[in-house]
Amino acid sequence: MNNLLTQKEWKDILAKVYKRAAIDHDFYELCLRDAHEAIKQASGKDLPRSQKIRFVDETEELVFMLPEENKNRNKKLSDSELEALAGGMSLFSTSLLPRSSSSAL
Repeated sequence: MNNLLTQKEWKDILAKVYKRAAIDHDFYELCLRDAHEAIKQASGKDLPRSQKIRFVDETEELVFMLPEENKNRNKKLSDSELEALAGGMSLFSTSLLPRSSSSAL
């Protein structure tokens, strides 16, 4: 059984978590310590512990999640499927993240 949330559900959950973590230091620490509990407190969603979730503090490490592997590798995608795939997704706004004073953009 697949317990994954939709992209919209994740976006909504993460927006609530990021908004609260930006103004509540104790909640920020909870995010680092227990992501599942932080998500539950911010959104009411009680996600299964079998789903590995973690928040990290500002770091040099970047973590990206690959989309689910395409099981139909030889199937030609339609124009609408290609457009949806190329559009990608953004789960958060970088304006919600702390910026290092030494970074130049």
